[in-house]
Amino acid sequence: MTESKFIEYIWLGGKGELRSKIRVFEGNVTIPSPHVYTENQFPETLNWNYDGSSCYQAEGEDSEITLKPKACYKNPWGGPNNYLFICDTYRPDGTPTESNTRNAATKVFSKNAVSLKPRFGIEHEFFVIDNSTGYPLGYSPEGTEAQGKYYCGVGAGRAIGRDFLSKGLHLANKAGVKVTGSNFEVAPGQMEIQVCNYGIRAGDDSMALKYILARLGEEYNYSIDYSAKPLKGDWNGSGCHINFSTSLMMDQERGRACIDEFIEKLASRHHEHIAVYGSDNGERLTGKHETSDMDTFSYGVADRTASIRIPRDTDKFGYGYIEDRRPSGSVDIYTATSRIFQTYLDPVNLII
Repeated sequence: MTESKFIEYIWLGGKGELRSKIRVFEGNVTIPSPHVYTENQFPETLNWNYDGSSCYQAEGEDSEITLKPKACYKNPWGGPNNYLFICDTYRPDGTPTESNTRNAATKVFSKNAVSLKPRFGIEHEFFVIDNSTGYPLGYSPEGTEAQGKYYCGVGAGRAIGRDFLSKGLHLANKAGVKVTGSNFEVAPGQMEIQVCNYGIRAGDDSMALKYILARLGEEYNYSIDYSAKPLKGDWNGSGCHINFSTSLMMDQERGRACIDEFIEKLASRHHEHIAVYGSDNGERLTGKHETSDMDTFSYGVADRTASIRIPRDTDKFGYGYIEDRRPSGSVDIYTATSRIFQTYLDPVNLII
């Protein structure tokens, strides 16, 4: 007897919010191997739909939005026949919905992504909000010790929410998300989990991670806040630093020349990047709290106050990666990563 397969379809609604629903398949159905995929690997029989009028994406008279699976993960809460599908969303005429930024990103990554191997290390910073109080874990407006002791903290009163952070990291790893680490950030209840992958798959991993954290939050009555500045005042905000490299940047002979040229491109397109790095970023990029000023482009070796940080090893060895420290925690990863790669490609890198 063929076992049933339980698939949770995950997508973004009209306001960028996560949505999901479960479909049960009886009988024989081919599920693509988790995280071993190429674009368009999913047969149309796996497409589904939902009521767009309930997700701020359609009117009731014509409310059906199509779900097209694009990436498969193991469901870390289920058994061997439980999966998570990251989906694109399309209107009846075949055009992508406004929240389907993956569609446009895919077109960018179709250009030279195989040979150049664009790699993104994404540092997701976020606040965990205790819904019973409405404040970040460990924070009280009546008096909370200033930031300083919480970053990478160990011990009671310093490592606040370790159980949640640890579970989130391990569930993501179990699902097949390419997580590379986690740490507590500088404010109480502020955390970070990093993912690292190539091209469009970095965005898929980020979306899967956000789903897993939101789902885990249901068990604790926690909400996840990715906004740039949940705690106003003398507190660091939440960024989404993006580390980036290509095969040419990693080349021992040509890497540094390629990196220098790329930084020049980033400087010339600074405001184009700022425009898509989070609508709330003005609250964070003030030139204070380990940030650059959003109106000024800067770069430097090991400089965490600059727009672009060049790691010491990259500077020392003459090849490697750079870190774009400008994106807000609320940034759309598909848009941000594809914009970085588009800037790298346009005009075509002179070293190629």
